Amino acid sequence: MIGMYAKALRRTAIAIAALFLTGSITACSHADSTSTTDTGSESNNVQQEINFNSLAEEDTDATYDTDKVTKITLNGTNAAISGNGASVSAGSVVIASAGTYLLEGTLTNGQILILTDKTATVRLILNGTSITSTNSAAINGQQAVKIFVTLADGTENALCDGTGYDSGEDAPSGTLYANNDLTINGTGSLTVTGNCNN
Repeated sequence: MIGMYAKALRRTAIAIAALFLTGSITACSHADSTSTTDTGSESNNVQQEINFNSLAEEDTDATYDTDKVTKITLNGTNAAISGNGASVSAGSVVIASAGTYLLEGTLTNGQILILTDKTATVRLILNGTSITSTNSAAINGQQAVKIFVTLADGTENALCDGTGYDSGEDAPSGTLYANNDLTINGTGSLTVTGNCNN
């Protein structure tokens, strides 16, 4: 169990890079106040202690109001959107406004691109979601003050990136990328496959 919270890093993908090495993660509730996570290979063993008492309440709160979400149904190389704040462009879903977005289904060649104003908070609810990008990150959080990824109860979710990314200062560097604060919470499961950098 790893990566429930990565905070105050210019590039959050660096902080959560170790979780991609394992191939999968599971986020769940913790009764312990601290947890030690062991990742890496035999030659490079990394331990990270997470103090769950230091997390803000919003970081562990995986609840959401189903009446106030924008629903995004992924279907192959396209998506249907019911609600405000998101659009589809060239097979990718672009989130341009603060809000809660419920994602379901499978995207076989695209990404979720978060490009809001710098003060926006975005929550993605993965509800049986599989996202594969052939040339970038599956979730690309380029701009927002904070991004939450909530794994819906009882669901299995998967993210997979491409083997090569575009270069540039703000180019993503991992399957689940955030250029800001990122919180992963919820009791569902998440399998992450890193083909490029991790």
